[in-house]
Amino acid sequence: MNFKGCLFDCWDTVIEYGEKEKNFLIKDFYDEYISEDTKKVVSKQEVVDVYRKFCDKYFKQYDFEIRIEAIFYYVMIYLNLKMKPNISLEEACYNLGMKHITKKIPDCDKFIDFLKKNDISYAVLSNTIHSYKMTMDNIKKCYDGKFIFNKLLVSSDIGVKKPNTMIFDLGARSLNLKNEECIYIGDSFLADVYGSSNSNFYKSVWLNWKKDENNYDGLAVDKDKYVEVSSYGELMTLMKEGRF
Repeated sequence: MNFKGCLFDCWDTVIEYGEKEKNFLIKDFYDEYISEDTKKVVSKQEVVDVYRKFCDKYFKQYDFEIRIEAIFYYVMIYLNLKMKPNISLEEACYNLGMKHITKKIPDCDKFIDFLKKNDISYAVLSNTIHSYKMTMDNIKKCYDGKFIFNKLLVSSDIGVKKPNTMIFDLGARSLNLKNEECIYIGDSFLADVYGSSNSNFYKSVWLNWKKDENNYDGLAVDKDKYVEVSSYGELMTLMKEGRF
């Protein structure tokens, strides 16, 4: 192997990201945790609209991460919302996050076994507005209650998100490795391939099982520095045959 470490994206790379419906986090927050008195004067649609406006403006402008608790807190202050008693905002956000419809990405665990046999270190390095605990527990939920990776780093704790090179630098250092000794696997061309390639990783893997089109021709990504695969099985075949 020409690399010593492997870093994974989380959502749609390690576990599949699923929502019950669009904006379900804020809708369920309103239904389950907002006081009945508040609901008499503020509609669910008003709450959704403020939430969406915040997300659309914030995430288009900043490379730095913000946690779901902070977004909800902004909405609460903006609309003067009151929560039900005896539940904290942090607890509510954890409970909502665990409602994601998640499942294991096929053969990810087999790929981990492959890395183990080749003495490759591995960790999850994820963009997420959710907490470390919620992300960890969602991964465990999909892997028989076990966390099969060496480490987990989440942008909501670190404060910076992909494709910013700072998060990739930190990921490599967390494995006690240099950037050029690591590969990165993710489903987003912009966040994962462009970000890790820009960070001088040995190689980037675009796990494109969703069959997305690459509409980022303007990005400076050396085509020899990444591979596109549709599955972990395909990636293992490339590695075993020395074509990686």
